[in-house]
Amino acid sequence: MSDRANATAGTVLAVRPRVLQVEITSHCNLKCVMCPLTLGATLWEQVVKAAREVGRVNLTGFGENATNAKFPALLEELDALGI
Repeated sequence: MSDRANATAGTVLAVRPRVLQVEITSHCNLKCVMCPLTLGATLWEQVVKAAREVGRVNLTGFGENATNAKFPALLEELDALGI
């Protein structure tokens, strides 16, 4: 962990981000054991928690967002939260 990360660990930031940028279209041919893509896991719950605080999310990716089968549901969830 960097010195900066150690200095801010467990503290509340005085200024929160204005927008979250979330990549939802990553595809990879590797099978790394620590990768959420390989495990079929997602960090979406953490994204939603942060999005509630920030209030704005940019959904991005190297590919077409609509190739993610869950894309409509993700948008609906954010919309329902007013984000």
